[in-house]
Amino acid sequence: MNQSIKTFTNDIRLFQSLRDFLPPYVNGSSEILEVGAGPENKATRYLASVAGRVIGIDVDPRVVSNGLLDQGIVYDGRVFPFEDSSFDVVFSHAVMEHIEKPIALVDECYRVLRRGGPFSASSPTFEAHSSFWQVCSRRI
Repeated sequence: MNQSIKTFTNDIRLFQSLRDFLPPYVNGSSEILEVGAGPENKATRYLASVAGRVIGIDVDPRVVSNGLLDQGIVYDGRVFPFEDSSFDVVFSHAVMEHIEKPIALVDECYRVLRRGGPFSASSPTFEAHSSFWQVCSRRI
C-alpha cells in the first residue's frame, strides 16, 4: 500500500476512535494531558477542539512550540511534573512503542488521571506490542 494512503487510513482510524471514545469524558472545561505531544500534530488539533485545556508533555523540546497546546512542557521521560489527579483525560498516540519502560509510563498516566477518567493510548504497531497491551489491560 502506498505510504501516504496508509498514513491517511491510520489518521482516519485515529480520529474515528477519538470521536467515538472521548465525548462521554470531555466537555468545554475538561483538561487533557497529551503524552508525547511533540510539535503540532493532527491529534492535538482534535483534542484542542473539544477540551477546555490541552497540556502536552514530551522529551522533545519542540513541544514548547506546539501552538495547538495551551502549554507544552519538556520533561525527563520518567516522572510527569504534575500532582496526582490533575487531568480528566490522558491521551497518547504513537508513543508507547518508543518507550524503554512503558509500564512505568502507564503508571504515571494513571497517577495524574482524575478518578473515573480514561487513559487512551494508541499505536500504529499494535501487533508488535501485543504483550505490552495485555499487561496494561490487566493493570486497569
